[in-house]
Amino acid sequence: MKNKQILTVLFCATISFAAHSQSVKNDSGYRKILISVDAGMDFSQGVSGTVLQLSSDNEFALPAASRGFGSGFDGACFLTKNYGIGLKYRFFTSNSKQTTWSEYADVENKYDYPVWGSTTFSFREQTHAFGPAVYARWFFGQSKWNVSANAGVVYLYNKLSDINGKIEYHVDLDPNMLHSSNERPYDQSYVIGDYTGSTVGFTLSAGIRYQLAPTIGIGLSANGLFASLSRMKQKEELPEEYGITDISRKISRTGIDFSF
Repeated sequence: MKNKQILTVLFCATISFAAHSQSVKNDSGYRKILISVDAGMDFSQGVSGTVLQLSSDNEFALPAASRGFGSGFDGACFLTKNYGIGLKYRFFTSNSKQTTWSEYADVENKYDYPVWGSTTFSFREQTHAFGPAVYARWFFGQSKWNVSANAGVVYLYNKLSDINGKIEYHVDLDPNMLHSSNERPYDQSYVIGDYTGSTVGFTLSAGIRYQLAPTIGIGLSANGLFASLSRMKQKEELPEEYGITDISRKISRTGIDFSF
Protein backbone atom coordinates (compact mmCIF):
# COMPACT_ATOMS: atom_id res chain seq x y z
CA MET A 1 0.00 0.00 0.00
CA LYS A 2 1.37 3.43 -0.90
CA ASN A 3 2.21 5.93 1.84
CA LYS A 4 -0.34 8.37 0.46
CA GLN A 5 -3.11 5.79 0.80
CA ILE A 6 -2.06 4.97 4.38
CA LEU A 7 -2.10 8.65 5.37
CA THR A 8 -5.53 9.09 3.79
CA VAL A 9 -6.98 6.19 5.79
CA LEU A 10 -5.46 7.46 9.06
CA PHE A 11 -6.77 10.98 8.43
CA CYS A 12 -10.29 9.71 7.74
CA ALA A 13 -10.13 7.51 10.85
CA THR A 14 -9.29 10.56 12.99
CA ILE A 15 -12.32 12.41 11.62
CA SER A 16 -14.44 9.32 12.27
CA PHE A 17 -13.43 9.16 15.95
CA ALA A 18 -14.19 12.87 16.43
CA ALA A 19 -17.62 12.56 14.86
CA HIS A 20 -18.51 9.55 17.00
CA SER A 21 -17.55 11.42 20.17
CA GLN A 22 -19.87 14.32 19.26
CA SER A 23 -22.94 12.16 18.63
CA VAL A 24 -25.35 11.33 21.46
CA LYS A 25 -27.73 8.51 22.15
CA ASN A 26 -31.43 9.15 21.93
CA ASP A 27 -34.00 8.11 24.48
CA SER A 28 -34.17 4.57 23.08
CA GLY A 29 -30.52 3.98 23.93
CA TYR A 30 -28.98 3.76 20.49
CA ARG A 31 -26.48 5.99 18.73
CA LYS A 32 -28.09 7.86 15.84
CA ILE A 33 -24.99 8.95 13.89
CA LEU A 34 -22.63 6.55 12.14
CA ILE A 35 -19.45 7.75 10.45
CA SER A 36 -17.05 5.08 9.27
CA VAL A 37 -14.05 4.62 6.98
CA ASP A 38 -12.78 1.34 5.56
CA ALA A 39 -9.93 0.02 3.44
CA GLY A 40 -8.85 -3.36 2.10
CA MET A 41 -8.32 -5.56 -0.95
CA ASP A 42 -10.75 -5.77 -3.84
CA PHE A 43 -11.07 -8.19 -6.76
CA SER A 44 -12.65 -8.11 -10.22
CA GLN A 45 -15.44 -10.50 -11.16
CA GLY A 46 -16.54 -11.64 -14.60
CA VAL A 47 -15.41 -9.96 -17.82
CA SER A 48 -14.91 -6.33 -18.78
CA GLY A 49 -16.66 -6.30 -22.16
CA THR A 50 -13.96 -3.91 -23.43
CA VAL A 51 -12.47 -4.49 -26.89
CA LEU A 52 -9.60 -2.39 -28.27
CA GLN A 53 -9.48 -2.35 -32.07
CA LEU A 54 -5.73 -2.00 -32.59
CA SER A 55 -5.95 -2.12 -36.36
CA SER A 56 -8.30 -3.30 -39.10
CA ASP A 57 -7.27 -6.93 -38.53
CA ASN A 58 -6.15 -6.91 -34.89
CA GLU A 59 -8.23 -6.46 -31.74
CA PHE A 60 -7.69 -7.24 -28.08
CA ALA A 61 -10.18 -7.78 -25.26
CA LEU A 62 -8.96 -5.68 -22.34
CA PRO A 63 -9.47 -7.74 -19.17
CA ALA A 64 -11.17 -6.61 -16.00
CA ALA A 65 -8.75 -4.96 -13.58
CA SER A 66 -6.99 -7.46 -11.34
CA ARG A 67 -6.66 -7.40 -7.54
CA GLY A 68 -6.25 -3.89 -6.20
CA PHE A 69 -6.80 -1.45 -3.33
CA GLY A 70 -10.25 -0.32 -2.22
CA SER A 71 -11.37 2.21 0.37
CA GLY A 72 -14.56 3.97 1.36
CA PHE A 73 -16.46 6.34 3.62
CA ASP A 74 -19.94 6.00 5.10
CA GLY A 75 -22.02 8.63 6.86
CA ALA A 76 -25.52 7.69 8.07
CA CYS A 77 -28.29 8.86 10.36
CA PHE A 78 -30.35 6.07 11.92
CA LEU A 79 -34.03 7.00 12.08
CA THR A 80 -34.75 3.93 14.21
CA LYS A 81 -32.53 1.57 16.15
CA ASN A 82 -32.09 -0.70 13.11
CA TYR A 83 -32.55 1.42 9.98
CA GLY A 84 -31.17 4.66 8.61
CA ILE A 85 -30.19 6.63 5.51
CA GLY A 86 -26.94 8.25 4.48
CA LEU A 87 -24.21 8.75 1.91
CA LYS A 88 -21.32 6.53 0.86
CA TYR A 89 -18.16 6.95 -1.20
CA ARG A 90 -16.06 4.14 -2.72
CA PHE A 91 -12.66 4.28 -4.41
CA PHE A 92 -10.79 1.51 -6.22
CA THR A 93 -7.38 1.49 -7.88
CA SER A 94 -5.55 -1.34 -9.62
CA ASN A 95 -2.58 -1.97 -11.90
CA SER A 96 -3.02 -4.87 -14.32
CA LYS A 97 -0.81 -6.84 -16.71
CA GLN A 98 -1.86 -9.84 -18.77
CA THR A 99 -0.22 -11.94 -21.48
CA THR A 100 -2.07 -14.24 -23.89
CA TRP A 101 -0.64 -16.69 -26.45
CA SER A 102 -2.01 -17.75 -29.83
CA GLU A 103 -0.70 -19.29 -33.05
CA TYR A 104 -0.01 -16.81 -35.83
CA ALA A 105 -2.54 -17.04 -38.67
CA ASP A 106 -0.27 -17.69 -41.65
CA VAL A 107 -2.89 -17.01 -44.33
CA GLU A 108 -0.26 -16.67 -47.06
CA ASN A 109 1.43 -19.96 -46.14
CA LYS A 110 4.65 -18.03 -45.90
CA TYR A 111 6.28 -20.05 -43.14
CA ASP A 112 7.36 -23.68 -43.07
CA TYR A 113 7.33 -23.74 -39.27
CA PRO A 114 4.81 -22.69 -36.57
CA VAL A 115 4.90 -19.07 -35.43
CA TRP A 116 3.43 -18.10 -32.06
CA GLY A 117 2.41 -14.65 -30.90
CA SER A 118 2.31 -13.32 -27.33
CA THR A 119 0.11 -10.28 -26.67
CA THR A 120 0.87 -8.36 -23.47
CA PHE A 121 -1.25 -5.49 -22.22
CA SER A 122 -0.79 -3.42 -19.06
CA PHE A 123 -3.00 -0.63 -17.74
CA ARG A 124 -4.11 1.23 -14.65
CA GLU A 125 -7.74 1.64 -13.58
CA GLN A 126 -9.29 4.01 -11.05
CA THR A 127 -12.95 4.05 -10.02
CA HIS A 128 -14.83 6.59 -7.88
CA ALA A 129 -18.43 6.06 -6.72
CA PHE A 130 -20.59 8.37 -4.58
CA GLY A 131 -24.28 8.37 -3.74
CA PRO A 132 -27.13 7.76 -1.25
CA ALA A 133 -27.59 4.48 0.58
CA VAL A 134 -29.96 2.71 2.97
CA TYR A 135 -28.32 1.34 6.16
CA ALA A 136 -29.38 -1.44 8.52
CA ARG A 137 -27.92 -2.99 11.69
CA TRP A 138 -28.97 -5.70 14.11
CA PHE A 139 -27.57 -6.08 17.63
CA PHE A 140 -26.75 -9.32 19.45
CA GLY A 141 -28.76 -8.70 22.60
CA GLN A 142 -26.85 -6.49 25.03
CA SER A 143 -23.43 -7.43 23.65
CA LYS A 144 -21.02 -5.14 21.81
CA TRP A 145 -21.47 -7.04 18.53
CA ASN A 146 -23.78 -6.12 15.67
CA VAL A 147 -24.35 -7.13 12.04
CA SER A 148 -24.56 -4.27 9.56
CA ALA A 149 -25.49 -3.89 5.89
CA ASN A 150 -26.13 -1.15 3.36
CA ALA A 151 -27.10 -0.77 -0.29
CA GLY A 152 -27.13 2.26 -2.53
CA VAL A 153 -27.26 3.78 -6.00
CA VAL A 154 -24.10 5.70 -6.87
CA TYR A 155 -22.71 7.99 -9.53
CA LEU A 156 -19.60 6.24 -10.87
CA TYR A 157 -16.57 7.76 -12.63
CA ASN A 158 -14.04 5.40 -14.21
CA LYS A 159 -10.62 6.04 -15.76
CA LEU A 160 -8.32 3.73 -17.76
CA SER A 161 -4.77 5.05 -18.14
CA ASP A 162 -1.20 4.00 -18.99
CA ILE A 163 -2.51 1.47 -21.52
CA ASN A 164 0.44 -0.23 -23.21
CA GLY A 165 0.45 -3.22 -25.51
CA LYS A 166 3.07 -5.34 -27.24
CA ILE A 167 2.79 -8.25 -29.66
CA GLU A 168 5.89 -10.44 -29.97
CA TYR A 169 6.30 -13.35 -32.37
CA HIS A 170 8.23 -16.52 -31.53
CA VAL A 171 9.37 -19.60 -33.45
CA ASP A 172 10.67 -22.99 -32.34
CA LEU A 173 13.79 -22.64 -34.49
CA ASP A 174 17.10 -20.99 -33.83
CA PRO A 175 16.69 -17.38 -35.12
CA ASN A 176 20.10 -17.71 -36.82
CA MET A 177 18.62 -20.44 -39.04
CA LEU A 178 15.88 -18.18 -40.44
CA HIS A 179 16.31 -16.94 -43.99
CA SER A 180 15.44 -13.41 -45.08
CA SER A 181 12.63 -14.77 -47.27
CA ASN A 182 10.69 -16.24 -44.35
CA GLU A 183 11.65 -14.36 -41.22
CA ARG A 184 9.07 -14.24 -38.46
CA PRO A 185 6.58 -11.32 -38.47
CA TYR A 186 7.65 -7.99 -37.02
CA ASP A 187 6.91 -7.30 -33.35
CA GLN A 188 4.38 -4.52 -32.68
CA SER A 189 4.03 -2.05 -29.83
CA TYR A 190 1.04 0.11 -28.91
CA VAL A 191 0.73 3.10 -26.57
CA ILE A 192 -2.95 3.92 -26.18
CA GLY A 193 -4.42 7.10 -24.71
CA ASP A 194 -6.49 7.43 -21.56
CA TYR A 195 -10.23 6.69 -21.44
CA THR A 196 -12.77 8.17 -19.03
CA GLY A 197 -16.47 7.58 -18.53
CA SER A 198 -19.30 7.96 -16.03
CA THR A 199 -22.53 6.12 -15.31
CA VAL A 200 -24.90 5.04 -12.52
CA GLY A 201 -24.05 1.90 -10.55
CA PHE A 202 -25.12 -0.19 -7.59
CA THR A 203 -23.17 -0.84 -4.41
CA LEU A 204 -23.78 -3.07 -1.39
CA SER A 205 -21.97 -4.12 1.77
CA ALA A 206 -22.48 -6.47 4.71
CA GLY A 207 -20.34 -7.29 7.71
CA ILE A 208 -19.91 -7.59 11.45
CA ARG A 209 -18.85 -4.88 13.89
CA TYR A 210 -17.54 -4.78 17.45
CA GLN A 211 -17.88 -1.68 19.64
CA LEU A 212 -14.53 -1.19 21.37
CA ALA A 213 -15.74 1.87 23.24
CA PRO A 214 -18.84 4.12 23.18
CA THR A 215 -17.26 6.23 20.42
CA ILE A 216 -15.01 3.71 18.62
CA GLY A 217 -15.85 0.49 16.78
CA ILE A 218 -14.05 -1.83 14.37
CA GLY A 219 -15.45 -4.23 11.79
CA LEU A 220 -14.90 -6.55 8.88
CA SER A 221 -17.16 -6.41 5.84
CA ALA A 222 -17.60 -7.63 2.28
CA ASN A 223 -18.52 -5.08 -0.36
CA GLY A 224 -19.50 -5.01 -4.01
CA LEU A 225 -19.71 -2.44 -6.80
CA PHE A 226 -21.49 -3.12 -10.10
CA ALA A 227 -21.99 -0.89 -13.14
CA SER A 228 -21.83 -0.90 -16.93
CA LEU A 229 -20.34 1.94 -18.97
CA SER A 230 -21.75 1.97 -22.47
CA ARG A 231 -19.23 4.56 -23.60
CA MET A 232 -15.79 5.62 -22.40
CA LYS A 233 -14.23 8.44 -24.40
CA GLN A 234 -10.59 9.08 -25.23
CA LYS A 235 -9.09 12.05 -23.44
CA GLU A 236 -6.86 12.70 -26.47
CA GLU A 237 -7.25 11.68 -30.08
CA LEU A 238 -4.89 8.97 -31.32
CA PRO A 239 -3.33 8.48 -34.75
CA GLU A 240 -5.81 7.07 -37.28
CA GLU A 241 -3.78 3.91 -37.83
CA TYR A 242 -4.78 2.65 -34.37
CA GLY A 243 -8.43 2.66 -35.36
CA ILE A 244 -9.58 2.79 -31.69
CA THR A 245 -12.91 4.48 -30.97
CA ASP A 246 -14.95 4.96 -27.80
CA ILE A 247 -15.19 1.75 -25.77
CA SER A 248 -17.57 0.10 -23.28
CA ARG A 249 -16.68 -1.47 -19.96
CA LYS A 250 -18.30 -3.50 -17.20
CA ILE A 251 -17.40 -2.81 -13.57
CA SER A 252 -17.92 -5.75 -11.24
CA ARG A 253 -15.78 -5.70 -8.11
CA THR A 254 -15.97 -7.32 -4.68
CA GLY A 255 -13.70 -6.88 -1.70
CA ILE A 256 -12.95 -7.47 1.97
CA ASP A 257 -12.54 -4.33 4.12
CA PHE A 258 -11.40 -3.52 7.62
CA SER A 259 -13.37 -0.57 8.99
CA PHE A 260 -13.41 1.92 11.87
